[in-house]
Amino acid sequence: MENIVVIFYSNDIPAALEISKKLDNYRTYVFDPTLYDKVIAHKFSNIRLITFDNCLDYPELVRWSHTAVFDIERALDAEARVFLQDISIYSWQHHNLLFLLYSCRWFTDFWNKEMFDTEGAKLHLVMYDNPSESVFPSFIPSLLLMQKLRTENIVFSAYTYGKKSEDSDLIPNLCGSFGTQHSDSILVHIPTCLYDHAYIDEELSASEKYIINMQSKNWDIRINASETVGLMNIKDIDDEFKNKYMQVIDDFSNCIANKLENILEAFIVSPAYRTRQCEFITNSFKSQLVTYYLLQEHFKYNKPSKILLSEHDTGFHGPIISFASQNNIPVLLVPHSKSISMTEYHYNNMVAFTHPIQNEAVFNGDGKRVPTFKLAYPERFVSSSVFPKPIKIIGLLLNGFALNGVYSVQYRLYMDGIIKICQWCKLNNIELRVRCRPGLSMLASISAETGLNINSLSNDLNMTLIDFANSIDLCLMYDTPTSAALDFLSNSVPILNPTPRDISCFETPRIDNRIIPSGSVNAIIHTLETFVSDTMNLHFFRNKQFKEYLDSFDGSYPLRYFL
Repeated sequence: MENIVVIFYSNDIPAALEISKKLDNYRTYVFDPTLYDKVIAHKFSNIRLITFDNCLDYPELVRWSHTAVFDIERALDAEARVFLQDISIYSWQHHNLLFLLYSCRWFTDFWNKEMFDTEGAKLHLVMYDNPSESVFPSFIPSLLLMQKLRTENIVFSAYTYGKKSEDSDLIPNLCGSFGTQHSDSILVHIPTCLYDHAYIDEELSASEKYIINMQSKNWDIRINASETVGLMNIKDIDDEFKNKYMQVIDDFSNCIANKLENILEAFIVSPAYRTRQCEFITNSFKSQLVTYYLLQEHFKYNKPSKILLSEHDTGFHGPIISFASQNNIPVLLVPHSKSISMTEYHYNNMVAFTHPIQNEAVFNGDGKRVPTFKLAYPERFVSSSVFPKPIKIIGLLLNGFALNGVYSVQYRLYMDGIIKICQWCKLNNIELRVRCRPGLSMLASISAETGLNINSLSNDLNMTLIDFANSIDLCLMYDTPTSAALDFLSNSVPILNPTPRDISCFETPRIDNRIIPSGSVNAIIHTLETFVSDTMNLHFFRNKQFKEYLDSFDGSYPLRYFL
């Protein structure tokens, strides 16, 4: 009997390698094109990339998931109001539930439509043994595949690995009441602001306010705060707090657990794994409610004048915003990476900020506009009036095609657009250089599909984005636009946005297409032909694009203005 080793995540690779050592003859199946390079690098045997060409439409998947999660949250909120009365838990677990439903629907559809060749073979699956949490790997894909294999009576063995310690019981260490000596403080919680933390830190310092920085469980950003609130375990809360609040918190948790079991039965058939997923979400809700009460107690005598949040929730946003709502504290929402498409929270005293390139308002889960302002991010602008040379090198900038195996676009559609651009460049004697997204590369697939040298692709991936921008004559930002475009705009490198499909309004960043024209691959190629046939067209476009990018900063404010 032939053996098949199945790999879902890059985390699976060490465990899969151990399994493969015990097999004389095996094939390796990979389903995520952004994982293929990593599997090749580890020299697995007979690797086959199985792409999902009949996949769900990504914008539809996103719309469905948001709608389904909001329905779940309404049901949970109605149950919880019996115990919490004036406190709404609506949207508190939106991020976790959203990625859970993404995975459940995507992989159920995948295994129903794309069942691969298993005749005469035994499958060996590795399961990352953790519940679904935000963007992290989980047991969902392998669990759903096992359910399908049992239905089809296909022989398989499953191996668990990677079970990590529970972190849903972590809470901010806010025990005790905040003193009265600081009458004008700002509570800051900005997880995932990895690129702009220095700017935010500088603006907070310029505000001359007392800054209280609340640590996050994931992607924590350290700033030069007046006070830093670390994390603690829920079991270490003082007795006074327990006596006052823990009865209602425990009643609330039991209620949520029972309701979740009924709701998630439609998505996770296995009772044992469904219970584990429910326990994780319930524990997260419990920690959030504890956090809410801790905020109320800690700031009992002197509340923050403002709250600064990143739009990327890692667990504490819900109770923070509910605390702000109860006390009518303004909330300022900054992007974790230059732009914000939407926020799931519904709070009237909230404003959102974006980079000037976005030029669209942020909206909440009801589709209503959130007051939105442009931030004056610090940038250096470099341009030249020198007439451009004819185009000899075009850079193709790729986005992250998939996250944990969920595609943002059909693989064939995505790759056919790249092939079309490559063929046009060859026809016009133009060198095409492709830069994948670091960590999510597709070098082997692109090389096989286009004939581009894989070593050259690797070299372009390893150089800095600024160096890549300065080494080309024009950039094509492919499919979903990203904030990487700013490195090209600020250096006056002409940039266009060819898309092989419609871009969902939920995908970020929503870049102003008056500055970066967006269109089908054919439409953008037509624009390129005008640049090649007459370099004067390129000259006018480059200068106009740079000017419009500069003009987009009109009406932008430094963050300190709002602090």
